[in-house]
Amino acid sequence: NVCVDHVLVTDKAASGVAPIAVDKNGENAIIVVPGANNHLTVEDVKNVESLIKSASVVMCQLEVPVEATLEALKLGKKYGVMTLLNAAPANSSTDLSEVYKNTDLLCVNETEAEMLLGCNHLEDVDAAKKAVTQFYQKYSLPKCVLITLGSQGLVYAASAASPILHVPAETVTTVDTTGAGDAFVGALGFYFACFKSLTLEEKVRRAAKIASFSVTRKGTQSSYFSKEELPRELFV
Repeated sequence: NVCVDHVLVTDKAASGVAPIAVDKNGENAIIVVPGANNHLTVEDVKNVESLIKSASVVMCQLEVPVEATLEALKLGKKYGVMTLLNAAPANSSTDLSEVYKNTDLLCVNETEAEMLLGCNHLEDVDAAKKAVTQFYQKYSLPKCVLITLGSQGLVYAASAASPILHVPAETVTTVDTTGAGDAFVGALGFYFACFKSLTLEEKVRRAAKIASFSVTRKGTQSSYFSKEELPRELFV
């Protein structure tokens, strides 16, 4: 069940869409048309300040104006709420320095990391680990940086002073990778909100496992397994 109490309607644009093309290997390319997303304002975010105050996690991405995203993250920090940014779709021309300062956990995939750091060939675990270090050096991120690598799993560090760890991906038969990143980030937010006592490593490992199930089905939302379909040990 998804609460839609705060979904807004505008007559200034059509709803945002993201047409997706999937190749024979299950890899995807997405064209994002923001539409109404571009009309979310800072005032809209301020109007739900009480909701953010009572939240366990504030999760943001870059499909709405960065000013609105920044306001949501600032309100989260104001009230001691964990803030998570999935910096997608990435845009190298946007200044995200203030956004990063208000982010407890930054999550990007390898393509987004390349764009935000201005680097190339982030194709393996070692290169991704170096990119994590670059994020800390370039942006002075306060806490966790995490880079997903598709079939190679992910790498992350809890802070600039922490070791950079690699979590391998589950071995599955890939049908369609569309939505796997959203499955991962959504599951990660769930674990931060509902399983606070788990270690960061365990939260990340479980979220990655849930995302791996999603690539075995076609589609985006239609590929997501329900709680009842997933292994019980993910929820204990």
